[in-house]
Amino acid sequence: MLIQYTQNVGDVNQYRNHFAQCEASFISALTTRVNIEEYCAKLVEKAVNFEAWEENQLVGMVNAYFNVATETAYITNVSVVVGHQGKGIASILLDKCIKFAAEKQLKSVSLEVASTNTKAQALYKKYGFSVSGSKEDYFIMTKQI
Repeated sequence: MLIQYTQNVGDVNQYRNHFAQCEASFISALTTRVNIEEYCAKLVEKAVNFEAWEENQLVGMVNAYFNVATETAYITNVSVVVGHQGKGIASILLDKCIKFAAEKQLKSVSLEVASTNTKAQALYKKYGFSVSGSKEDYFIMTKQI
């Protein structure tokens, strides 16, 4: 398995297919929270997308918005298809995202994670994120850069 890491290469269709493959992995189904078509278009247009590919299949993504004016970044998605989970792909993508934020001289990176998703919380804590608030059934986790 040779994984190639890219930035902003995928298109709306590839993102939609990726999310369809990951749907069962989301604690709260993504399709119940967003309009997938609109979300994918917004990612392509406005986010910085860190991608992992095996051949022509998008197997992992971290998508984030970077706001230089407020010196903050917000990770809107971390996802890896089931057959590739546990292989360090999410870690590499998170690392690339955090380094990108540091290069932009941002002061913090935040994300939301389901309060019941202890596996993801452990990954984020490993990268220096800590709980900074809560919203409904989600924790807000922030990393100071």
